[in-house]
Amino acid sequence: MAPSSRSGKAIRSRLFHLLVAVAVLSCIAPVSAQTPGFTSFDAPHAGTRANQGTIPVKINASGVITGYYVDSGNSAHGFVRTTGGAITEFDATGLSGTVVSGINRWGQIVGTGLHATSHGNTVHGFLRFPDGRFILVNAPAASETLPAGVNDGGEVGGWYLDLGNVAHSFLRDTKGNYTVVDDPDAVTGKPNDGTFITAIHNSGTVVGFYDDSANAVHGFVLNQFGTYTNFDAPDAGNCASCGTFPLAINELGEVTGYYRDNSFVTHGFLRDNLGTITEFSMSDGFETLPESTNNFEETVGQWTNSLHIGRGFTRNASGALSSFSVPVRNVATLPTDINDSGRITGFYIDDNAANHGFLQ
Repeated sequence: MAPSSRSGKAIRSRLFHLLVAVAVLSCIAPVSAQTPGFTSFDAPHAGTRANQGTIPVKINASGVITGYYVDSGNSAHGFVRTTGGAITEFDATGLSGTVVSGINRWGQIVGTGLHATSHGNTVHGFLRFPDGRFILVNAPAASETLPAGVNDGGEVGGWYLDLGNVAHSFLRDTKGNYTVVDDPDAVTGKPNDGTFITAIHNSGTVVGFYDDSANAVHGFVLNQFGTYTNFDAPDAGNCASCGTFPLAINELGEVTGYYRDNSFVTHGFLRDNLGTITEFSMSDGFETLPESTNNFEETVGQWTNSLHIGRGFTRNASGALSSFSVPVRNVATLPTDINDSGRITGFYIDDNAANHGFLQ
């Protein structure tokens, strides 16, 4: 789910709103298909009122889907859905809530949860293994740790806030060693600002964004050899909260995300592995928010028109854009990921403002 701003403050606000779970659940739910090629699904204990329901986040190469749901008590929990449609609900061990952010080819899942302390709740990361085991992911000297993704080698990338609430990024290897990542051009010492990893490549290359001293945002790629490449979409704005926000990288090294211009209108971009950036927007689009691109240069995301109606879009390798809505009654269709088989997952919002997962 793409918020209107991918700043650290926006992401933190979203997490604090959702992370209030109290139980560990493990259940199986049947699937329900309305039309050929389309499946609507819900976690068994998902709520049905406004802002509740099922929110798929990622689909891996095998077609396994993971995400989170909000129950009738407004508590958030994780889920994983097999290719056969079986849904297992879970909460990270030792944490009071679960919001999922990524999955790799082997079914390892990362996300966040709340940990209660005498000073209030703090955000911890987790890594869940396919057998249901959990380990905590906490960057050293962090007050909050937020994993963004896990690659097929089991390396985790994300960002954290230090004890002064300044944002840094991290890489965690399979032995539990952490490497701090700070873009050399990022502002330093400002609470909630800094460097934010948003995706990790199988090579260990990461992408993300950083804030400058004027609170404008810039993209970066950090390769496995430690070399930074900073970049901006050509028409990205330079005002506060404007700029370039990379969100995903495919195995070809192509990066997708969005940029916000100086009129605060949001557009999509695709950066190839040579550094060439192609900008794109849906016609009549007030916001165009790419979420994912696969290895066939198929990109999927969300867009809103001038009436602020949310729909999904796809962009193929030739650059053709198509809008779509799920084939059931809905007020918004919000895809979140696409795999190399072209299967798209995401969620739609019904007339009661509840969320439901879909696969097509």
